[in-house]
Amino acid sequence: MKEIPEIWLRFGLLIYQDFFAEHTDFYEGVQFALEGLNSSEKDELLTFIRSTLNQNQTNQYLIDLWFKSGASDALVSDQMKVVYEVLLQAIETSIEK
Repeated sequence: MKEIPEIWLRFGLLIYQDFFAEHTDFYEGVQFALEGLNSSEKDELLTFIRSTLNQNQTNQYLIDLWFKSGASDALVSDQMKVVYEVLLQAIETSIEK
C-alpha cells in the first residue's frame, strides 16, 4: 500500500462512531465531515482520492484504505469504488461552494 497522506487521516478523524447512522445518506454525511476541512485540505483530499481511483485499486485495497483512515465508523462494501466515487463527488461539490 502506498504511503497514506496526512489529509486522509485528518478526514478519517471526522468520521466518528455511529456517523453513518446520524446522516440520511453517505453523500450528506461526507458533506458534513468536509466542513471540518479548509479549502486547501479539500483540494489535497480530492487529489488523493482521484489518484487512488485512477490506479484501479482492488476492492480489498479500498476497504483497507478506509480502515487506515482512522475513521471510527467502518465502511465495507463489495462496491468500494462506487463509495470512493461518491466521496469524490462530495468533495468536488464542497470545493465549488
